[in-house]
Amino acid sequence: MSCHQKSQQEDLILHKAPEGVWLELADPCFLRSDTVLYTPRDHSLHAVMHESLHLMGHIEAADDHHLQAQPHIRLTAKHPNGTALALQKRLVIAIA
Repeated sequence: MSCHQKSQQEDLILHKAPEGVWLELADPCFLRSDTVLYTPRDHSLHAVMHESLHLMGHIEAADDHHLQAQPHIRLTAKHPNGTALALQKRLVIAIA
């Protein structure tokens, strides 16, 4: 059974299940990113696209440990035509 936590902005949902964690995004454009950057200091997630950082949202501080040990993360979103998209991306943890 999975559980999920909506972010404060509700643009992303962090799902946690025995098979791993994944992000459900409101905007399917983020699935074009090459890498996802997680910043533990402010719990923010950014998509790295076109040599720029694009804020996807924030997770709860209590969920920080779910991302710390992940080399990759699955991103999911609904395509405008209604189909589901799911892609695995490299996850980089920022150290500041």
